[in-house]
Amino acid sequence: MCAFQLVSVDLLALSLVLYLLAFTNQLSPARGIAWGVAVIYLLWAVSWLVQLLALKRKAADYLLLGHWSFWLLCSGLVFWGSWSL
Repeated sequence: MCAFQLVSVDLLALSLVLYLLAFTNQLSPARGIAWGVAVIYLLWAVSWLVQLLALKRKAADYLLLGHWSFWLLCSGLVFWGSWSL
């Protein structure tokens, strides 16, 4: 339960940062901040995959516990969107 609350706060903070980047000019090095957010999402994806590897999960579990694919998608989209900043 505690990890869920931590991740929820992280996602809320990242959402606010992305909102500020997209709709305001409040954050000055916008592209660098967007790249930082993309790296955070990428690291979350890598940490999910490392945990699945460390726990020696079956191949089917990689699809059932597919949070890593969501984080990779978010990372790619934020990185792609950073080029328009």
